[in-house]
Amino acid sequence: MGIGIPAGVTLSVQDISDWILWSCLGWYDLPIAGVPVPAPPKTCDLLNSNYLAGYAPTSEDLADWATWGCAMYYPTGIGGRASAKTCDAIYAKYVSGQNVTAEDWQSWSFWSCVDWFPQGIGSIQGVALGGWISPEPFIAPSVFQVNGTLYQDLWSMCTAIGRPACESKLSQHFDTFITEQDIQEIKSAGFNYVRIPFNYWDVSADLSEPYPANIGWAYVDRVIGWCSKYGLQVGLGVHAMPGGQNPWNHAGHQDQFGWLTNFAAYSQRSTATLIEVVKRIKGPNYTHVRLLELVNEPYLVMVSADTVERVRGWYRSVIVALRSLVSDAAQYPSGGPELMISESFLGSNVFYGERLATQGLTSAYLDYHFYSIFVAADIAQSPEGHIQQVASVMVPNLLKMSVIAPTFVGEFSAAMTDCAPYLNGVGGGSRYDGSFAGFPNVCGGCMCADAIDVTKWTDTQKTNLRAYVDAQIKAARAYGVGFVFWTWKTETRLVEWDWKFLVERGMASLV
Repeated sequence: MGIGIPAGVTLSVQDISDWILWSCLGWYDLPIAGVPVPAPPKTCDLLNSNYLAGYAPTSEDLADWATWGCAMYYPTGIGGRASAKTCDAIYAKYVSGQNVTAEDWQSWSFWSCVDWFPQGIGSIQGVALGGWISPEPFIAPSVFQVNGTLYQDLWSMCTAIGRPACESKLSQHFDTFITEQDIQEIKSAGFNYVRIPFNYWDVSADLSEPYPANIGWAYVDRVIGWCSKYGLQVGLGVHAMPGGQNPWNHAGHQDQFGWLTNFAAYSQRSTATLIEVVKRIKGPNYTHVRLLELVNEPYLVMVSADTVERVRGWYRSVIVALRSLVSDAAQYPSGGPELMISESFLGSNVFYGERLATQGLTSAYLDYHFYSIFVAADIAQSPEGHIQQVASVMVPNLLKMSVIAPTFVGEFSAAMTDCAPYLNGVGGGSRYDGSFAGFPNVCGGCMCADAIDVTKWTDTQKTNLRAYVDAQIKAARAYGVGFVFWTWKTETRLVEWDWKFLVERGMASLV
């Protein structure tokens, strides 16, 4: 159906912007005036259907067919039928000890195989080492404190004190914040997976920038070794790319996101970073490194369609390059890490809502971060409302995204407020108590001091928080590949973000 516009009504620039941003063409198949209709993306399915419709494939089509690995889905070639698997075959593969691939997971989710095999095929149960190699002021504020000044990000601090002093300060943090005892405790807590965020300057620093130069990877490597010792799988992820892939402090330089606004200037450096990482995890000591996320939380909602397309093309080229690198079985006996792509705050609309594997993004997982505290409607909810939102928002999103690719809840927390100091940036305030610019106090008298001081909580508050965490874990297990809680620990023991503290208080466990 088309959109009906009453006579005399003129759509504003904001209306048209919203129409594009919200992908309204997914629901209204006729365009509105002033809004261009994007060409359908080329995929394995489209190439195959065009052939069946009588269109001869071009040389470019054939090259794309090969590059995107379309033979995985159409083993008899263009014009053939898609390959068929069964839930039974995937489950048999899992119980025999074979590696369950991203393709297997997608089929498992799409066919609702859990209805027949409720025991599953090995869900990831993970926790993140947030605030460690990629420090954030709300997790580790002492890292950003120098002579009474609290800096907003690493760029500003390292610029102010100089690289040598910055490297010395960070080396001490890297050495002491996460120790072997932490890894042992993570294993004892029942987790089977550790997510390790790091930054491009930990492996491929640019000496014209103020960041610490290539000192972080040695500590990452040490923890990878400890994870092997205690039988934990590892997921690596680039938390900051050259230029900054989002405007927040955890990308290194707050309010700077050149990776998106000037992508061509940074794409080659980003590719080189990922190639360098994969080269460092070859050999028999790294077979437990299961996943590599190519870039954390690129903010694709605020860029042009052309930039989105360039990012998608970059993902394709990176996947081809990394898959070529790990094809050496002698160097990568387990086949190297599987790759993961962020849903980029687009949810099931990421890259047009098409299956990743048919876009040349072969054997890739999708990373979904679930938080319900960063918009007014979410922050104003009651505890019961937050718990209900797991069923009304998180589960539907997982179901939709699992059709696109096997989906992983790469971040979630216990947070029902945004009261953690510096969560919204140094000096950012909180939406919950109205100290964040442009947001009123959500209940007229809400106070963050009470919300984060667990000694003042009632038993009902504690029960509600535990129920919220439990609900998210159950949803991620039932409808996704698995989950990662953000984060293992915080310097100031933030009750909504610190798994270790939650367990000590009896408000969390792996249910």
